[in-house]
Amino acid sequence: MNVATGDGPGSELRPELLDPLSPVDAAVSGSGVAAMRIVRGSAWYLGGQVATLLVAFVATPFVIRLLGPEKYGALALINLLVGCLAWSDLGMAAASTRFAAAAHARDDAEGEVAAIWGSLLLGPLSATLAASALMLWARPLLVVALHVPVRLQDEAVLALRLVAIALVARVVVGVLNTPQLVRLRMRLHTAVTTASSVAQILLTPAVLLLGGGLAGVAAGLAGVAIATAFGQGLVAQRLLPQLAHPHLEPGLLGRLARFGGTIAATNLAVLFLTSGEKFFLTRFVSVTALAHYTVAFTLANLLIVPVMSLLQALLPTFARLQAAGRSEELERLYAELLRGVLLLLPAVALAFCLAAKPFFTLWAGPAFGAESTPLFFILMVGLLASAVSQVPGCLLVALGRADFSARYHFLELLPYLALAAALTARWGTAGAASVWSLRALVALPVYLRAARRRLGVRRPQLAALGASYAGALAVLWLPPLVAIGMGSSWPLLLVAGATSAAAYLWLVLAWLLQGTEKAWVRSKLLAVTRRRPAR
Repeated sequence: MNVATGDGPGSELRPELLDPLSPVDAAVSGSGVAAMRIVRGSAWYLGGQVATLLVAFVATPFVIRLLGPEKYGALALINLLVGCLAWSDLGMAAASTRFAAAAHARDDAEGEVAAIWGSLLLGPLSATLAASALMLWARPLLVVALHVPVRLQDEAVLALRLVAIALVARVVVGVLNTPQLVRLRMRLHTAVTTASSVAQILLTPAVLLLGGGLAGVAAGLAGVAIATAFGQGLVAQRLLPQLAHPHLEPGLLGRLARFGGTIAATNLAVLFLTSGEKFFLTRFVSVTALAHYTVAFTLANLLIVPVMSLLQALLPTFARLQAAGRSEELERLYAELLRGVLLLLPAVALAFCLAAKPFFTLWAGPAFGAESTPLFFILMVGLLASAVSQVPGCLLVALGRADFSARYHFLELLPYLALAAALTARWGTAGAASVWSLRALVALPVYLRAARRRLGVRRPQLAALGASYAGALAVLWLPPLVAIGMGSSWPLLLVAGATSAAAYLWLVLAWLLQGTEKAWVRSKLLAVTRRRPAR
């Protein structure tokens, strides 16, 4: 299925709807302008994510102490169960963005409205059915299947039913933010999303201090989700006034369902692919081992946060370029962003690795510092590959090939689960971490090749990096080699890490950045220098 449903003279982007560019950025033409807009919009989204993480980092210890370990575990279980129903939106968040972006590129407001209203019909209806089933089966699920303690059963059942309401509201929010994403109004999108997330986080300890308990927390979460849905509706209508007049296209409903269905199927497969080894770890080792693994995975997963923020602006941009028939510009933009991710993330991963052991020790305790750190190193390899895979994966979705991810994930599901069971049973937490990283490493070249074939490009976009990139990456092995040969002294590793990072950045600047990229970096450094107040 092609995204380009309206190629022609009128199918052009509307830059006046984007955040304004500085004169330096405006000097970059073609895909460079789009890349700068994406980076700028993504920076806002990333800032919101960082703010949310910081608030959660501060609030979580209070929630644990106010609830106690048992009730906090029940709350985590409730959130996990609702999270397992994320597929119930039928992929309408991505489908709405993709089809609305294509219509917006054609300056077709009616088509954009039809895409949003069609998604609002399909997604919330499916989520309502799933939430109703969860509410109906809440008690047998918690009591019979999961053995929640008797003293918590009534409160947990009520909390689960309330949080199920929030599931439907979140699906509505995922569709109503489409006008913001299509127009790359990332500052506005970040403000609404961050305000909602921070409100949910801060409301939890506040409700507990007032004696609300699990049910009170769940009611607060549902209330914030509903309020966010109303707020997103007002913002969407302001950006797209025609949205006040519902419009449906029967033919579009089928395309939305087919496209979104593949997204939902992919999410369902991903649920097992990302959680299967955790179930095996609990089965073959212990709950304590699962705790060590979860803490390591949580920190390692932060590596994907900047890339996921990038994708918020990347998906509609790819779709609009394809709909406007700008295939060459699309190809250049994809190659530039892929290069940027590959050049930046290794240095970030090194910083994470250097900070892992002291962080685990201070935040979770010495036992986690000793047990989670080796697992973190293993998982970081896979998370790095997974983060890079997000870019070609996003391109395939924007070009109407979301079915590729669905087919690939279902193809790898059974081999992965079998291997996860075998390695976890044999080597415990190290086996679980290894099989997760191995899966991500295998998937990376598969996605890169699929994206290249879809673009019709014979030569790999990364061929220009070649040996120079391999040489720069080799520099990053200095800290591990120092740790192996001279011990894991923290001051020594810090010096080795700083030296390694500085050498890597110098090699990137000297060998790997292209002329326009170097000019842009110099302009930004000069701009920062000029903004410093004179002493």
